[in-house]
Amino acid sequence: MEIKILDLHLKGALRNLRDSTNSNKGVVAACLISLPTRWVYATSERTDEGKYVHAERNALSKYLREYGDPLPNSVMITSISPCKYESKSRAGCSCIDLLLGKDKDFKDYGIRRLHAGILDNNSRNLVSYSDLGFDISVSEKPSIELACSNLREYFNPEIRGKVNIQEFIENALKGNGQIKAI
Repeated sequence: MEIKILDLHLKGALRNLRDSTNSNKGVVAACLISLPTRWVYATSERTDEGKYVHAERNALSKYLREYGDPLPNSVMITSISPCKYESKSRAGCSCIDLLLGKDKDFKDYGIRRLHAGILDNNSRNLVSYSDLGFDISVSEKPSIELACSNLREYFNPEIRGKVNIQEFIENALKGNGQIKAI
């Protein structure tokens, strides 16, 4: 699938993040697309225990509920590339382990194509994804990269939990007026 098409779905996921009324939402957006006519949008979400269910897990769960098993050539699209490392703040295993079927609640659906707005701070190496069997691309649109970089700022300990998340998301996606399409 062309990067232009993947970026259109990423913009849709970012709009979904902005428009979501879920008071427990996080700042990461995802889209799982399996067929040209079958996709779902999801966001990360804070649990009652204070952990985060990552957007990739929510997108896969939502897709399974709405359509059943995704096809092996499906694409996971995220605002920030899927995490690969353990985290005390995350509910469940890393997103890469989830996609590899290493989570007790999910099997390996063969999702090996990834597209991200930006790379995760801990995963700034495309080669490391390919070493794990994934084909990853990153947005080529400066406006999407800016919006996703702005969203990533929420993970700064001086910001996280200290600002209104809805206002933060809206401001991040405005990009100081540079992003009108999202």
